[in-house]
Amino acid sequence: MAKISQMPEAAIISAYKGVVDFYEYKGQPCARMWPVWRTREPHPAEKANQDNFAYINTHLALLPDYVIDQYKRQVAGTPFTWKDLVVQAFMKGIPY
Repeated sequence: MAKISQMPEAAIISAYKGVVDFYEYKGQPCARMWPVWRTREPHPAEKANQDNFAYINTHLALLPDYVIDQYKRQVAGTPFTWKDLVVQAFMKGIPY
């Protein structure tokens, strides 16, 4: 973060878009390098969990209505939804 004496004109801010980020922090004009998001490759175990989570969430709509109704009855009176229970059952099993 670099403190600056005053905010530059809008044309200057636009010219540096994607390079320099101008903002105010507690009333003090500042500038910093434009934030950069770098993607990373997930750990193999993390990727396996992501794949399992994606699989179950894409297949929820394929469950028959009578199965969904049973899950809804099981979560009645709890803060969870039936989808929470299905995902937990698929990912970790259902604790008894």
